[in-house]
Amino acid sequence: MIYVPKAQFLIDCLKKDGLEASDIKDLDIGAGCGYFVAAMHSLGIRSTGIDVSATEVEHGNAMIGNGTGSFLEHVGLTDSIGYIKNTDANVISAIGVLEHLIHLRKNLDAVRDNGNIKYLYASVPMFSFSCAFEAAFQDCYNRHMGGTHTHLFTNESIRLMAESIGFEVAYEWRFGSDINDLYRFISVSMRKNGNEEFADLFAEKFTPLMDKLQLILDESEFSSELHFILKRI
Repeated sequence: MIYVPKAQFLIDCLKKDGLEASDIKDLDIGAGCGYFVAAMHSLGIRSTGIDVSATEVEHGNAMIGNGTGSFLEHVGLTDSIGYIKNTDANVISAIGVLEHLIHLRKNLDAVRDNGNIKYLYASVPMFSFSCAFEAAFQDCYNRHMGGTHTHLFTNESIRLMAESIGFEVAYEWRFGSDINDLYRFISVSMRKNGNEEFADLFAEKFTPLMDKLQLILDESEFSSELHFILKRI
């Protein structure tokens, strides 16, 4: 339910560039258990993945292939660079991955140096309203600016990143979770203060509005998540 729309977004965008499903070959880095790879397969796209977790790779291969094949491969922390340099895939996908890479620059340079790669598809956390909410509610779990995120991105930094490797920002899709963060912070704070009944009433009144409120923040282009497709120039 979560990953098929992401895969469909990629397919729809590349179709505008004249590519059919049969023209797309994807290498998914940081694939985890392979949910995005599985989504791509369900839509008829060739996709393989790499990940640093042997446990997740083993589980993902059992889940995706039903024991009939290996679509994911376990790699070391820096081995993704070699895979990117040598892949014959024309799309690199990185869904919720770039912000965790220690050597982001080296991975991007590998994309630049491999002429087979025509597109980079990623979703990343953005410097956004969620950052302000986290700064205001410091006693609640810090999701967005947590320690595992080595990077937050801005519209400008993504554009500069694309230019640095000879790509351009071709397509964008914004849908953040700033309002979810705000809802969580307010709810947790009220319950910690013993306001259980008011927290329940707040939830009843607020949750039906969350999608509409988030859309307003997304349209401001200052929301917490961006899906983007970079295209080689």
